[in-house]
Amino acid sequence: MTPMTKFELNDDERIFVRDILGYLNFSTGSRDVRFISAWNALFGALAERGSTEIWRDALDLLRTELAALSETTDAFRDSRQAARVLDSVEEALGEYRVFHRDSLYHQKNEFLFNSFFMARICRLTTARDAFGDDGSLVADVVRQANDFLGYRPIPTLEGAERHEPNEREWISLVPLYVEGAGAAFGPYRDVVEKTLEILRSTDDDLLREASFDLSKMRELALDPRAYDFDHPVNRRPNYSFGTWDDRCIDGSGYFRRFVVHQTTLDAIMARVWEEKDEKRRAEFVYEAAAVTAGTILMASGVSGGCVQAHDSTVSLSTLMPAIAAYRDAFYERLILRVPNREHRERLQTEAARLFQPFAGARQSLNRSLATRRADQMQRFGLARTFARMGYFKEAERQAQIIETPSARILSRIDSLITKGHLAVDVGRPAEGAKCMEEIEDLTRRGLACGAFPDPWSILGFGAQYSLFSGVDSVVHDHRLDGFIDLLNDIFDLYSRLQKEAAAIGEFDLRVDLSDKMSDLAGWWDQFGSVESSSVEGFSGLAVWESAAKVSTALAA
Repeated sequence: MTPMTKFELNDDERIFVRDILGYLNFSTGSRDVRFISAWNALFGALAERGSTEIWRDALDLLRTELAALSETTDAFRDSRQAARVLDSVEEALGEYRVFHRDSLYHQKNEFLFNSFFMARICRLTTARDAFGDDGSLVADVVRQANDFLGYRPIPTLEGAERHEPNEREWISLVPLYVEGAGAAFGPYRDVVEKTLEILRSTDDDLLREASFDLSKMRELALDPRAYDFDHPVNRRPNYSFGTWDDRCIDGSGYFRRFVVHQTTLDAIMARVWEEKDEKRRAEFVYEAAAVTAGTILMASGVSGGCVQAHDSTVSLSTLMPAIAAYRDAFYERLILRVPNREHRERLQTEAARLFQPFAGARQSLNRSLATRRADQMQRFGLARTFARMGYFKEAERQAQIIETPSARILSRIDSLITKGHLAVDVGRPAEGAKCMEEIEDLTRRGLACGAFPDPWSILGFGAQYSLFSGVDSVVHDHRLDGFIDLLNDIFDLYSRLQKEAAAIGEFDLRVDLSDKMSDLAGWWDQFGSVESSSVEGFSGLAVWESAAKVSTALAA
């Protein structure tokens, strides 16, 4: 097969390739729809030629064309900026994967680095390069790209500075649609285009009730993080259907970016991808778009399309009946507007039989989400059980299937705790001490990427999780109970390792373990688990002192 960097460009392809290179060489990083569209066209051209790593082949092709242009075109005689940018972009993509090694472990580069994502990274890199490189260009690009957090209550403690989320909790979204450039090349393109078409034709009264204005939406994007069904945020109505990004806002207070979750979109698309018949597949694309539009409107009703959408009188109990009403009206009106008569009649027959319009697609979505939740919960339980029993390979296999970082990290920690106790059983505390180092590293990583709950929520929120504004919309964050149990297990292993080291005369190891346990106790006690009546906390300092006294006595 001809290498992707060597194929001959036709006239149209040569235009959009030069558009990209011209931007990279002469721009200062401003938003340019033509540049974004050119990346979409480039991805389409490479896909037609059989590329399987389009993002990488695109960079190779651009380097090849830049070298040719620098020799044949006066405007590109000095192409040093474009060359630097291309090298920095590739480096930034690699650093991005390392930065999110836990959050995006389950994702492939081919999915994350779509055409609009590449355009965004190029724009950020070009802007940074244009103002000079002080050695932190790649890190700055990754930090600026990570601009989405999602719904995340942030605890504020009296007398302390505002507590901020960890850097690795922020993520860079995968753009599916950009205003002016259209839908991104990829598996969702047809459904995204049809979804936007349906939303444009939706009655104004329904859009107002849903607090949705398509003209305000500059971008539709996908959250690539694994969806954790055990997270308390899922008790927030319609959260799995998406949300407006309340940190992407214009001067008038309108949100400009809508975010959907991959789990939901994939569940909607499953009927399309599984259908072999071309005619039925086309019908399923329309139905998938209808359900996508419906779920977007439902999610928009909860988050609101602008900062002033919900006042202090609005609560979930008053909001949900209104959302249910306009949801039903949306589907009932849309089924009458299905353009193909035969398709419309089939849908009406289906609605009469299943008692709701677009019932096939909607019920398929609900079944898929319910199945995935049950599968995740079951495999998560199995992974931790196998880890505690000492079946480490099976524990890891189960954890890898469910994708969520909390499951992978927790099952790995459980395995290491079990290995540590087994090492004590055979009189090898030094081996158990090595497990402790990895356990603490994994715990820090779990907190950093948001896989574990924020311990400051114990004091800040009394271990409660706010689903909406108002005291009547909070639930207990059960993850904090699990996190406290995990810390209990870690302290217990630390204590046992110290005692065993003292008992067999490994005094240096005992002192080292005691020092590390003391550091962990100081870190843990700052969160005040013993000060909150909402959780069964413990004092790390008290546990350390007890272990130190016993191990000292054994050593004596």
